[in-house]
Amino acid sequence: MVKVVNNKNQLNKFKVDNLKPRSIQKPRSIKELSELIQDLNAKKLGLIPFGGKTRILIGNLPKKFHTAVDLNFLPKDIIYEPDDMTLITSSNVTISEIENELTKKHQRLPFKISNPSTATIGGSVASDAEGTLLSCNGSIRDWIIGMKNISGEGTITKSGGKVVKNVTGYDVHKLHVGAYGSLGIIIECGIKLQPLPENTEILAIEFENFNTAYETALELYDLQFVLETINIHNKLSSNNNFYIYLQLSGSKTDVLRKIDEIYKSIKHIHNIKTDLFSVNSNEVKNFNESKKIGDLKIKISTLPSRLRYIIDFIINLSRSKSIKMEFYSDFSFGNIYFDFFDCNLTDSKEILNLIKSKLKFNIDSMTIQNCAHEIKKDIDIFFLPSAKKPLMEKIKLQYDPNNIMNPGRFAGNI
Repeated sequence: MVKVVNNKNQLNKFKVDNLKPRSIQKPRSIKELSELIQDLNAKKLGLIPFGGKTRILIGNLPKKFHTAVDLNFLPKDIIYEPDDMTLITSSNVTISEIENELTKKHQRLPFKISNPSTATIGGSVASDAEGTLLSCNGSIRDWIIGMKNISGEGTITKSGGKVVKNVTGYDVHKLHVGAYGSLGIIIECGIKLQPLPENTEILAIEFENFNTAYETALELYDLQFVLETINIHNKLSSNNNFYIYLQLSGSKTDVLRKIDEIYKSIKHIHNIKTDLFSVNSNEVKNFNESKKIGDLKIKISTLPSRLRYIIDFIINLSRSKSIKMEFYSDFSFGNIYFDFFDCNLTDSKEILNLIKSKLKFNIDSMTIQNCAHEIKKDIDIFFLPSAKKPLMEKIKLQYDPNNIMNPGRFAGNI
């Protein structure tokens, strides 16, 4: 029988945009979860699934929120096939728990997720979470080979295969990647893996101004070897200086050769500092775990050639309003994340309006990853083009006809 919680203090922990559920349901088996969803569907009561809560801030205002479904009490299971380099895992397993298993066989996930000790694989897949290996490996979507889900009617469905060669036909499961639980709850994922490199180092280069950092990133991008990551960001804690983070992997000899070539390519640049870190160092772990989320957080996707203009515009915009801002950009992939701190409601609205009006021809897509819930009353935080909405509504109707799965929170308020 599903455990039900109605304690006021517990309900407050599951608030979404100042709305709290009437109850928290804690199913302890897939059968209980399926029966719970069937019951909620029959009553047309809205639910929001919860895992590690690391990405729960992303979403439009809920249209109805009756039940918080806590997935952390479901059984955890990892079926790991090192020889096939594949993994099947329950959705409530954390990224760190998976990584700990893979390290024993010198393999790794092809993506790096922030807050790995808390983030679950299900939530990361459902939100198509970004990570530091996008430049060389692409997104999570590219590595999912199979999935098991529960639809809005409580039906358990399965697609894909256990090994890469068995995956044929339509990748229907990939509809759930980045759907934020609006089509169903992911209960199991099949993932392709990668060998763990013999050696991985991160080289940090510090600059006094953004233009020099950007020009240097361009030079490094053209080097005759692959950089696993090439990221530009700033730090308010260090006089707002700018940094390039480069991740290099391979044999120890190969990594040392790459580092030597990088040093040679930047030796003509003045007033820079460099630091070399192990990928497992405290500095890197703190960077992945402790990035503070701004009062307003925006993700912009664009072509790498447009990064400079967008970042420069928003740097000047934040300075003109005396608002503290940190950004982090994936130079090769074209994603930029802006965090604005101590940013009130009026400033947030002005920033969003200026970005939409001044940068609309430079942006491919934009998502507000955190903001005051008052802002969500007026806009779609995913900025879904109106032409795409009818198709997405048809897909939603197919998987969740009574609109109970994370209702209203996805793009287009679907």
